[in-house]
Amino acid sequence: CPTVLCGPRLSSYSCRFFVLPCCFFDFYGKYQRRQCKKSQYKEYIDFIAEVGQVCGFNTEEDCLRIPSTKRVGVQRLDNRPSS
Repeated sequence: CPTVLCGPRLSSYSCRFFVLPCCFFDFYGKYQRRQCKKSQYKEYIDFIAEVGQVCGFNTEEDCLRIPSTKRVGVQRLDNRPSS
């Protein structure tokens, strides 16, 4: 859920996070797809990364080594806010 990114934004720019989405929700309810060319999961990962950037974080994708179709997450590793 994208609201997970609001906590670090409100607490501190030095807060690190990792989001591994499993359910497709935005701030208002069920996430509505915007593009058909990407998989639903990839499009949602891009949406979560976009929310992180709007909150002022430099984010990147990371792929976990787990046997799951949903293993790509969004993380923030550095302590610098995005410009």
